[in-house]
Amino acid sequence: MASMSQKRVLLVEDDKTMNMLLGKQLEKFGFAVTKGFSGREALEAMSKEVFDAILLDLILPEVDGFEVMQKKGETKCAGVPFYVLTNLGSEDSLTRARALGAKEVWVKTMVSPKDVIGKMKQDLAA
Repeated sequence: MASMSQKRVLLVEDDKTMNMLLGKQLEKFGFAVTKGFSGREALEAMSKEVFDAILLDLILPEVDGFEVMQKKGETKCAGVPFYVLTNLGSEDSLTRARALGAKEVWVKTMVSPKDVIGKMKQDLAA
């Protein structure tokens, strides 16, 4: 059971291994984690509850991460910060994610999960 002070993160990553690894790291850092594997699952979760942060992949089945960010205003998570972790390394994709309100955008091959989660923890503690 999550304590009241525990920050809640929605983790949306369709790669099951990466989802499991990131989920374990987030929990190790003290986050309560809700997992989604598609953009549709993300939007459903965001419509039901408010999270402190959302860690989102952009390449997702059904509804991609860009569309999830575009539709966040239609959910309970309109003011929740998005952190994007993606394999899309093109400047266009990264710029588009930032334009849609991503607080941080990382390319998976260029950052460690520990660094991503450390930055999230630092931001959410502020």
